[in-house]
Amino acid sequence: YSGRPNPAWDSLPENRRAAVVEDVERGFRADIVPHPWQTDTCIGDWHYNRERFNQKSYMGAAAVIHRLCDVVAKNGCLLLSIPVRGDGSIDSEERKIVEQIGSWTQRFGEAIYASRPWKVSGEGPTRIASGQFGEEKMKPFEAADIRFTTKGSVLYAMTLGRPSGTVNIASLAKGGSVKRVEVVGNSAPLGFSQDASGLHVTVPPAASHEFGVALKISGDGIT
Repeated sequence: YSGRPNPAWDSLPENRRAAVVEDVERGFRADIVPHPWQTDTCIGDWHYNRERFNQKSYMGAAAVIHRLCDVVAKNGCLLLSIPVRGDGSIDSEERKIVEQIGSWTQRFGEAIYASRPWKVSGEGPTRIASGQFGEEKMKPFEAADIRFTTKGSVLYAMTLGRPSGTVNIASLAKGGSVKRVEVVGNSAPLGFSQDASGLHVTVPPAASHEFGVALKISGDGIT
């Protein structure tokens, strides 16, 4: 089902929505949706456009990764189009973007693949409105924007940008006692404190990443 305005979808009873997958084209959801949904976007146009290469105007890897984290945290999936030339190949700019996305997911994909939403999708200063075709109006995410996923008894917190030393997670001010925090892919424990204002995690520069990091959080009553 396409995310374009459709009275049939709006009038569909909630108990039947599991039979279809809503597609929010080039758009967002403000929060967690009960049924799986999808958003689709493209790093350029829906067809290959040489001017995108010449002007270096493709959507960058950071924007794609941050969108992925946001969508997955809200029970969605991201369909990403990479326009191909007439011979089926991609240009050097597209290849660089794809490789950067692949590098991030190889390192932090544990927080994405086979994960489930947490009790809240995230926190941070960037406001998101539900609806299709909202990309151009959307402000870039910031490192203070955090998205959550879970897997078993583990909570993952993904920063949507490079953290500057300390990651503050207000959502963990209540409802659980954190026992251990580490960066996904690195089993070394990180220093942290938890108080009435939230969880405060020290992320050393060597463990950071320009697009953001995924923290693996465990404890009592977290998930």
